[in-house]
Amino acid sequence: MKKLIILLLLILPHPVFAENVCHPREIFANFYAAFKFDSNFQLQRTRFPVKKTVFAGRKIRVSYISRQSVIDGEEYLYLDQGIMQEAGYHEFFKNTTNGDVTVLVGPESSEPIVRYLFQNRFGCWYLVEYKE
Repeated sequence: MKKLIILLLLILPHPVFAENVCHPREIFANFYAAFKFDSNFQLQRTRFPVKKTVFAGRKIRVSYISRQSVIDGEEYLYLDQGIMQEAGYHEFFKNTTNGDVTVLVGPESSEPIVRYLFQNRFGCWYLVEYKE
C-alpha cells in the first residue's frame, strides 16, 4: 500500500509543484504590465478553467474557459491593446478588502465592458475570473 501511495504521488501532478516561482510578494503593477502584453505569460498566470460570466440583458450565462480553448484561438483571455486604444477603452483598478484586484476595462464615461479578477496565491498573481 505504501508503494502505491508513493507511486501515485510521483505520477500525479501536485498543486505545489505546479505553482510558478515569484519574488516574495510580487507587486501587482509589475505583474500586470507583463500580463497584458504577453500571451504566453497570460497562459502561465491564469487559473484554468477560468470562470466566464456573460451578462446578456436579463440573462446571465456562466461558462468556463479551458487552457486548450485559448491555445486553439476559440477563446481569448485579454483584450488586445491595439483594440483597446482604438476603441478608447481605459483600465481602472479596484482593490478588494481580501487583497484581490479587479481590473475594469471600458470607456471612461460609462460602465466597464469587461471585468477581470486577479488573486495572489503563494506570492504570484493569477487571473481567476472574467466577466463581460
